[in-house]
Amino acid sequence: MRNNTSPIKIYKKILVRAPNWVGDGVMATPALAALRSHFPKAEITLLAKPAVSALLMHHPTIDRIRIFEDPGIHSGFIGFFRLVASLRRERYDMAFLIQNAIKAALIATFSGIPERLGYDTDGRGFLLTRALPRKTAPQHQREAFSQLVSLLNIPIPKCSPYLVLTEEEVDTAQTRLASLGISREDFVVGVCPGTATGSAKRWIPERFAAVADQLVKKFRAKVLILGGPKDRSVSEMVLHGMKEKAVMLAGEASLREMMALISLCRLCISNDSGPTHIAAAFGVPYVTIFGATLPEASFPGRASGRAIYHPVNCSPCSFSVCPVNHHCMTGVSVDEVFYAAEEVMKVSNAEDG
Repeated sequence: MRNNTSPIKIYKKILVRAPNWVGDGVMATPALAALRSHFPKAEITLLAKPAVSALLMHHPTIDRIRIFEDPGIHSGFIGFFRLVASLRRERYDMAFLIQNAIKAALIATFSGIPERLGYDTDGRGFLLTRALPRKTAPQHQREAFSQLVSLLNIPIPKCSPYLVLTEEEVDTAQTRLASLGISREDFVVGVCPGTATGSAKRWIPERFAAVADQLVKKFRAKVLILGGPKDRSVSEMVLHGMKEKAVMLAGEASLREMMALISLCRLCISNDSGPTHIAAAFGVPYVTIFGATLPEASFPGRASGRAIYHPVNCSPCSFSVCPVNHHCMTGVSVDEVFYAAEEVMKVSNAEDG
């Protein structure tokens, strides 16, 4: 392993190992933009799991996407070598490893990629040709991803994360809302009560329901309950806890469809999960409820966003299910989230005006 002190090198084929989570995928887009800006003629291929592959489909920073199917055809010993054999045939000259696991470095090494860049973490430093010590990474994930480009002697990007939808995707989402009796003039609110990593990061479903009810009463909001198939049960708890009407779409829309629906919202209320980053990337006002994770590590941070967080002694934690009393979430009140929603709407209205 060595640090980079050489001039900027020109690469023809770059393999980027994307992070595994949707929110992290959004936060990685400034780093991808820096690669595209400084290597405009390079073929940039993203190696990503299915959800992040879908997230970054059509993104202008990427030429190709290779889906990393683990679990699936790339799992286990045989799957690993099936993947590296196909990557070896591509003859990449640099691997940019945003994902921090040792497996990402092993894939790049066994694929015969001569230059392998990333953080020295998970015991993989000996596999990297250029690396940054993990302890030097900024606390915020977006900034940590962006700092990796310093290994290429190019400026660290200052742009905000962004996503791309096609006109057809937006039109389809608008048509779907119209079929549900929701017009373009309606105040549409996305409520996203799920998380990908378990209940420790989830605010109480009944309180999501209460906030949604208040938004319907005060602003005549049209509430969409959004999430993936794994979020269906907690989303149904929110729906059944509401006194007002809402539209259940959790588990009924693909990730790309959910992105388009969020882009049409006037407000998004979410746990610290993928939807809050999607909303921020599309400039949709949002409120994010933190508990097991820290705002300093992943809050998108735009003016039209608010983070709700009550510090407790056991936060942050790595549990998927809280082993104690879940005080980090039970301490967050309905009124607190509702007032934060009012604040971001005022900011958004002022910016639009």
